[in-house]
Amino acid sequence: MAKYYPDIAKGAKDLFTGALSYENKFSLDAKPISGGSISASIKNADTPTGTLTTSYVVDAITGEVELSKSGFSKGTVKYNAKDSTTQATVSSLSNPLDGLKLSNSTLIGQVGVKSEITKQLKGTLSACYVSGPGAMGVETAISKAGGIGATSFAAQCKVGDVMYSAKTTMKLDAYQVAAVNGVGAGETVGVAVDGKAGGDVKASLAYAKKLGGGHSVKCVVVNPVKKSFDPVVSANFVTSVLPKTTTTVAVQVDKALKYKYGVQLATKA
Repeated sequence: MAKYYPDIAKGAKDLFTGALSYENKFSLDAKPISGGSISASIKNADTPTGTLTTSYVVDAITGEVELSKSGFSKGTVKYNAKDSTTQATVSSLSNPLDGLKLSNSTLIGQVGVKSEITKQLKGTLSACYVSGPGAMGVETAISKAGGIGATSFAAQCKVGDVMYSAKTTMKLDAYQVAAVNGVGAGETVGVAVDGKAGGDVKASLAYAKKLGGGHSVKCVVVNPVKKSFDPVVSANFVTSVLPKTTTTVAVQVDKALKYKYGVQLATKA
């Protein structure tokens, strides 16, 4: 069930776009000491780029440092309380205040509030209200110079085994209506309609199944809502056949047989 605004319609997002990455990537996660972890990732064989992330947990405080090819990338300190998480992130060591970002997530009864603000007093503010099987929320961009900016709304409600969700913006220039149904053990189907300003409307149909043994498959078909048949088919296969490694193979092909693909290997040592 949703707690915060980004959680609303997450089931639809995971089904229609989750694990459908078309880049080649390898990642390694390890926990060499108690409370400490190291993560490394590298992607794009032609022009490889990568990151190295280290973190350490002491009671309710987590410290994290991310390094890239050019050196320091960002540092984060997170404090977890019972119903609240506060985080500070810096993206520069020479001018830490310029890249400072503060964020907070707090649960107040049935309401989840998230906020994020930078030194330039730009950020986002969102709230999510949960009641029974349903949730609704609003998110808005804020800035000192422009006040309240782009605003979006979202809602979801579970009826039986079906999760219905809807998202739109204040200007109604983008929207999504979706239904996701768990039809059986490890099986999920979903339909969605996405629209943008100018009449660009697309319908999506998705099916996902867990095969057991750490394997799963998914297929998503997207077609414009118009007379012509112009589908784009995306599919993936996830397997754990390699020791301590999750392998994801994703491919996308259109009517003209133009395709792209990606392979991701995620190893936990």
